[in-house]
Amino acid sequence: MSTPKKSNNAKTITTAVEKSAGSFSLESIRVDQNFGKKAGITKQPKKVKVRKPSKQDFFRTHPDRKTWIHARVIELEATGEVFLIASKIEAQIRDQSRPVILVPVIDRYGLVSIWALKLPPEGCPPMGWHVSSMEAAELAQWNWVKMQAVGKSYLNSVATGIEDDPEWPEPFNLEALIQEAFADRFIDSVNHPVVRRLRGLV
Repeated sequence: MSTPKKSNNAKTITTAVEKSAGSFSLESIRVDQNFGKKAGITKQPKKVKVRKPSKQDFFRTHPDRKTWIHARVIELEATGEVFLIASKIEAQIRDQSRPVILVPVIDRYGLVSIWALKLPPEGCPPMGWHVSSMEAAELAQWNWVKMQAVGKSYLNSVATGIEDDPEWPEPFNLEALIQEAFADRFIDSVNHPVVRRLRGLV
């Protein structure tokens, strides 16, 4: 049986991924935090994931707020995949993306992940989800916290029996962690297949 050939579309996606991976840096994703006003390594045992903390687990967030990166992402509803947007094109695809804070998180197993903490869209007031998730992230800087959805917000619980502090990777290479988390999901061109698909161009 002959091996099926890759479609042109698959080749295009592969090429786009290879090109975008080489242009990644923290400065290429960091966005102006005041845009709304202007507009009116200890080994990682597993791949760094992009995910919200589990409702079953207590977690900590990195205590240094300089490691919390304001950025924009596209989240595909069909698959749940989160794509990181380069700041140089974020104004061009603002309608397809949303603002987030990339927060380093560590769980009780010592696994580090990146939490794309959702912020309210520009010009919109924060909802209960936004407020309570930010409260959880701030509380978890110095406490082991668990967040569970209740109604239209999160109920944040602090562990009273856990005294040990988390062991963050040393040295803490934030850029490497984020690059690994978004390894093949970094968009630095409006011609990226995901953007073209959302615009109905492919």
